[in-house]
Amino acid sequence: MKIVFITLVALMLHAHELLHAPVEGAYALRFFYADNTPFAYETVEIYAPGESVAFQTGVTDKLGRFAFVPDRPGNWKIKAFSANGHGATVTIHVTETLQSQTDDFWSHYAKIATGLGIIGTLFGLVALYQSRKRSFHA
Repeated sequence: MKIVFITLVALMLHAHELLHAPVEGAYALRFFYADNTPFAYETVEIYAPGESVAFQTGVTDKLGRFAFVPDRPGNWKIKAFSANGHGATVTIHVTETLQSQTDDFWSHYAKIATGLGIIGTLFGLVALYQSRKRSFHA
């Protein structure tokens, strides 16, 4: 019964794990005013080719930069704008996209498999120790 409980707890903890991986094929833009002042912390919207709903939204960083990873080729529209009316619309032609790097089965579930293997080994060693202990006292 304990092993079932431990397994369920391990699986529930895994559901809250946040993984990360580097992504290739990102496009980054830097928005700035004519005097080279960064267009910092301002709204950006990214539109995929032929789409009217934003693919991605966010804000520029402290230096006026914003990055995105397109999922298909075509003309991507980037709108950067501020509350006071400043802004720009830029079109980037993407010819080729790279699929984001995803973990394969074992790299993603290796921690669970390792944990269950350790628990199983410990359980087996304890069971073996207890069975040998009983056989010596009989």
